[in-house]
Amino acid sequence: RGTATLSNATVTATTTGTGNCYTLLSDKSGKFTINSGTYSAVATGSATDVYAIYASNATVTATVNGGRFSGKSKEMSKTAGTFTLKGGYYVHNTDLAANCAANYHVLPLTGEDPYLYEVAEAYTVTFNANGHGTSPDAQVIKKDGTATEPSALSETGYLFGGWYTEAGCTNAWSFATAVTANTTLYAKWTEAVASVTVGSATTYYATLPEAFTFASGASSAPTITILNDVSGITSALIYSGTKNCTLDLNGHTVAGDATHLIQMAPTTNT
Repeated sequence: RGTATLSNATVTATTTGTGNCYTLLSDKSGKFTINSGTYSAVATGSATDVYAIYASNATVTATVNGGRFSGKSKEMSKTAGTFTLKGGYYVHNTDLAANCAANYHVLPLTGEDPYLYEVAEAYTVTFNANGHGTSPDAQVIKKDGTATEPSALSETGYLFGGWYTEAGCTNAWSFATAVTANTTLYAKWTEAVASVTVGSATTYYATLPEAFTFASGASSAPTITILNDVSGITSALIYSGTKNCTLDLNGHTVAGDATHLIQMAPTTNT
């Protein structure tokens, strides 16, 4: 009964038979807080109810801010009461997530044998494809950690332009930024005006000069396909490559004030 706070304790409970085994048992009303220490429930026999912490009274509240916990099959169990996890290292992941405090998550560890999981303050970074492509999986990032930049998205007829903090894509997100809150990132897309196909590979471009420059350096015959009407061209669009090039207007118009709007190298071009 009452209130108990545990810090820097080392508690080991061992059973060699079939009976239950707990390092901490609360079957009376009360409140306890664990800040640090090591709590191990060990069974060398056939006992199955072997937990580091166990509660069986509805008025029990237990807050875990830290510590290391191990049990035969899981670290904590209850038939009544409330567990609130805000820290700690655990061997098993059973029932941990259901008892985490708000904004706390179960995170896998590496190189921490035998403790395989940590409960820590963490936030979710969600990726919104913003109407094109496929959204990458969300990432759960420990507070002040950084998210991993997903592979670039792709969509036919569009150019992917990175990740932004709003759907209108005004503020770009830096993946060196510390994550301190749940965050949604939005993909930026620019509709392509042309594509260049070389062999089986097609690349999209936001401007015609970029498309003509890329096609001019192609190692085999390129096809430049216009995807949208383009106006305001002020200098010649020049294909200077040595391979046969096909220019497909694709039903669109290209207009401007240049003396020579489109100039193809003096090879066999269409």
